Amino acid sequence: MKKSVLALLLCGIVALGLMGCSSGGSDSGASTSGSANSKTATESDTASESQQGSLGNVEPEIVNTLVAKLNAEIMDGNLNTPAYDNSLVVDNGVYWYAITDDISLYIMPVEFTDDVNADIVDYSGLLIDCDTYDETAARSYVTKLVKANNLEMTDEQVDVLFQEALEFIDTPDMANNGNGLWLGVTKSDDHYDYQVQRVAE
Repeated sequence: MKKSVLALLLCGIVALGLMGCSSGGSDSGASTSGSANSKTATESDTASESQQGSLGNVEPEIVNTLVAKLNAEIMDGNLNTPAYDNSLVVDNGVYWYAITDDISLYIMPVEFTDDVNADIVDYSGLLIDCDTYDETAARSYVTKLVKANNLEMTDEQVDVLFQEALEFIDTPDMANNGNGLWLGVTKSDDHYDYQVQRVAE
């Protein structure tokens, strides 16, 4: 079990090492920048107020609070596999948590200080092993992660966001339905990466 988790974390770490890390993109829509699978998106610095407003936004969140909200969503959904602090691994400015043998949570802060009680979340994601991938399970965990990032979103809104993100799986684009979050999904030979990018206030 621990070997499988470590192998999954090492895959992510290798990907980060190869691609580099970024605290967020600055291109309009979505752009490719370093992350567990290099998919991030923020509104352009030159975007109009109306364009920025259409994306929605969320209040800044610290790493530990996001993890606590995700764990509450996981337990309320009877998945019973929270991201425990004792599974936390920090590498290259990214916080990694094992959720199951085949699913890992990663969180990239806006600015890394190695303090989960102070660092503000830029984006977060779930890395899921391809060998044991199940879309129903993936959808369940991704739904929990999206709702942890914005508790006001309904299951129906998350479902629409999930479906739109799947349409962009072979592109650098991400889905946004006006609730302050981007959702992107990429697939490599080893894993699926579902990434939630926050549109901060």
